Amino acid sequence: MKKDLSYYINLPYKVEIEFEPIEGVWIASHPELGKGSCYAIADTPEEAIELLKNDKQELLEILLTDGKSIPEPKFEKEEELPSGQFILRIPKTLHKKVKDQAELEGVSLNHFLSTLIAEKFTQNYQSNKFTEEVIAAISKQLSTVTSFNNFSQPNVNKPIFSFENKEETSELSLYNFGVSA
Repeated sequence: MKKDLSYYINLPYKVEIEFEPIEGVWIASHPELGKGSCYAIADTPEEAIELLKNDKQELLEILLTDGKSIPEPKFEKEEELPSGQFILRIPKTLHKKVKDQAELEGVSLNHFLSTLIAEKFTQNYQSNKFTEEVIAAISKQLSTVTSFNNFSQPNVNKPIFSFENKEETSELSLYNFGVSA
């Protein structure tokens, strides 16, 4: 088969979509063609993907005209994939809640968690609702706990908010570094 523009355009290159929260834009890219070489930026994921098609075509035309080699999509072989198993450490109280919910649903804990993870990934690809919820929750927490006076004289060692796990006495905190939004 002749490897012309049509050949490369129709190859199933992987598409990665990321939300850039500072600028509030979506970035779509074909990592196999080079994230910094083949990407598009737009206000919605759909627009970014549509613009990416044009960018991909332009890049491929340039590479073909210049006689440069063009990477083709990589397909993972079954033996190269991860095992499909991992260990997740969570607080005992959360473990009990998840276990109880799985029993209520009449499914195994493994099946219940696999379904939750799959649903969350599907939601994230359809919209950025999860990221928006996290940003909104953090923003709300910051606005209720901090004031503009904190930014003029920051106390780097003072946590703005934290999550505690009583069983393991670990703490994850976001600290005020005096950066204003």
